[in-house]
Amino acid sequence: SGPIPLEIFYLGKLESLNLQGNGLVGRIPEEVSELRNLVSLSLGDNQLRGRIPAELGELSVLEHLNLSGNTLSGTFPPELFQMESLEVLELSDNRVTGQIPPDIGWASNLRLFSAGNNHFFGGIPPEVGLLTNLDYLNLSGNGLTGGIPPELGDLRGLRRLALSNNSLTGEIPPELANIRSLAKFEFAGNQLTGCIPVGLRHVQVDSDLPYCP
Repeated sequence: SGPIPLEIFYLGKLESLNLQGNGLVGRIPEEVSELRNLVSLSLGDNQLRGRIPAELGELSVLEHLNLSGNTLSGTFPPELFQMESLEVLELSDNRVTGQIPPDIGWASNLRLFSAGNNHFFGGIPPEVGLLTNLDYLNLSGNGLTGGIPPELGDLRGLRRLALSNNSLTGEIPPELANIRSLAKFEFAGNQLTGCIPVGLRHVQVDSDLPYCP
């Protein structure tokens, strides 16, 4: 318990740091950027608060970042999406607010982006469609508005798409049927209208919307 000890940040050759579920409090120190060799950083399930430091974006070889299950707030620093090596970004169950930055399209190696149960608002940026390595996208439990971008149909390797419990409107874009790998699509708890594209009949859904004829 207690704050993250600053002495850790003198370990410049450290490649993996797992402090998950340790009752840590306080903020994530900006000095985290000193760990230039870090490949994996897990700070999930603590009581960390405050903003996510933009300095995390300086960790140029980071592949796995878990910040879920804290009380982190403020807007999401777009610098994190400019880490070309990032494959897994877990952010769920925090209080992060603002819009999802369009810079997300730069994170081309991202396989998992989980940002459920935060306070994001505004639209889902169409740039998400550029993340062609994405396997799992979770944006459920936020305040997202507007339509589901048809560009999500470009995520040909996506297996699970979670958009439930937002304020999304409009119809489900037929382009989603292009995702042959999709196994589960969660979109209940929105204001979506119309029907489910017939090409998604093989997909497990959580809604009683009818299928299109």
